[in-house]
Amino acid sequence: MSAGYQVSLADLNNTAGRLTVAVRDAFTDIVTFKTWLDAQTDAVLLAAPIGMVQADINVLRSAMADLKQLNDIRTAAANLSVAKDFMAFAKQLTGVL
Repeated sequence: MSAGYQVSLADLNNTAGRLTVAVRDAFTDIVTFKTWLDAQTDAVLLAAPIGMVQADINVLRSAMADLKQLNDIRTAAANLSVAKDFMAFAKQLTGVL
């Protein structure tokens, strides 16, 4: 069928490349953010101007630890011996469960 949008080789390659770069860049950003977050005490995050509540700090730290672990597996810096839902905490950061 020739009606509608036709997918070309360039479309496939561009999509695959764009998605791969997005994942790579997201992991770089996660590691950078977690490094910053690890340098912040809970007291700093609780105080103004940030003003988080402890429960949110706990979720944020857990989510970033899980995502960093996923990056470590991606880069072969770590192995995973048991199944794990890496989005258990991270999905709470998306605003939708």
